[in-house]
Amino acid sequence: MRALTAYLRAEQLVIHTSSSTEAGFWVACNPVIVTTIDEAPEVIGHIAKYMLPYSRTNIRTPPPNEMNATSVLKAAGVKTWASLSKNALCVSIEENGAQITFVPARNVSARLGFEELTEKAFSLLSPSAQALGKALLDAFDLAE
Repeated sequence: MRALTAYLRAEQLVIHTSSSTEAGFWVACNPVIVTTIDEAPEVIGHIAKYMLPYSRTNIRTPPPNEMNATSVLKAAGVKTWASLSKNALCVSIEENGAQITFVPARNVSARLGFEELTEKAFSLLSPSAQALGKALLDAFDLAE
């Protein structure tokens, strides 16, 4: 499986690659792309399609002092995960073969982060860039 995480903060759309570690948890990885929600769905879809191949599985588990994902924070223009998540919406994008699944999340709090709303997840099979981008925007409408 390959994965991305997307955050919507006001008009800012932050998308980063996620990779699974040897220890079994997911970490934020490069590339990180920041754009606006006003971007055409097709452009947003092309961004996601470009980024998905950078998601890896079974990467070396980073030591705790390397797990702050500063590139994500820097790209978003914030200093902490709490600042990034404050008033943000979050959607996970998972690719399994030709199937792309969108999993909206609930913003529990700036300190506790996000909780996936698996009951609101939906999938597309081999979506075009236009369909992928539109689906991501639709998934943000389901996020809390």
